[in-house]
Amino acid sequence: MYDIFSDIWKHPENAFSQVHAWPRLGAFTGESAADEISTELSELHKRGVDCIAASPACREAYLTDEYFLNLTSALEALKKRFMTALLYDAGASSLPVIAEEKRLAARRLYVLPARTEIPSDEELLFRVSVAFDEKGKLTETRLSPSEGFSEYDLVLGYSYESTRADALNPQTAYDIIEKSLEAHYTHLGEHFGNTVTGVLVPPVRFAEGEIPWSYGFIEDFSLAGGDMHTLMSLFFEPREKKYRREGELSLRRAISSRLNSSYFAPISSWC
Repeated sequence: MYDIFSDIWKHPENAFSQVHAWPRLGAFTGESAADEISTELSELHKRGVDCIAASPACREAYLTDEYFLNLTSALEALKKRFMTALLYDAGASSLPVIAEEKRLAARRLYVLPARTEIPSDEELLFRVSVAFDEKGKLTETRLSPSEGFSEYDLVLGYSYESTRADALNPQTAYDIIEKSLEAHYTHLGEHFGNTVTGVLVPPVRFAEGEIPWSYGFIEDFSLAGGDMHTLMSLFFEPREKKYRREGELSLRRAISSRLNSSYFAPISSWC
């Protein structure tokens, strides 16, 4: 029995192969492209690689004719060697998907003194009144003008990394499905479920130092336990530190809930 397990450990089936990152799609051109791809994958196979994670060589190559020609050649070469591929859809949550519709770009929530002019393509969401103590720490938040309070505008703006798609916007997932995943299936459908064993969409990330936000997200924030005072505590240091902690916790919960329902669920259902 030991010899059997020892042999399995030393010579695992290709289902247990390491996944080798292969960001080469779109990098091969000309009549020799297919042969070059086959040679490169053959070398990987000789080194014990049975599965690759195929992705674009660069952003400009994504979804181009060369991209799909290279990918088709790669899958044919993999199939002959009983190898498999994961499609690492590196461009899915980036510029190519949102190029036609800026409204799907990543958004952020920021605060300005009331009535400050904002860009025409950004949106005023709320105007709130806040009070500070003598040390400048936030003490109270109200939704109506109040004597002795300062007014601020909460604005839905674009992220500093606005070339990324807004994963909190439900429409983004359907755009990724329509413009990216369906395009892959149209070109490569015969390989899905055999040579292509899965599609990896890059993990969602948000720009550091920003508060991610999107359309209707205040409802998610409220359902996660947040309110306007805990929200304003993310922008101004509160006198009672618990309000910032509560705001951060509510924001994390709201983001998780929205991503699960509006981003991961539709993409998983398509797969």
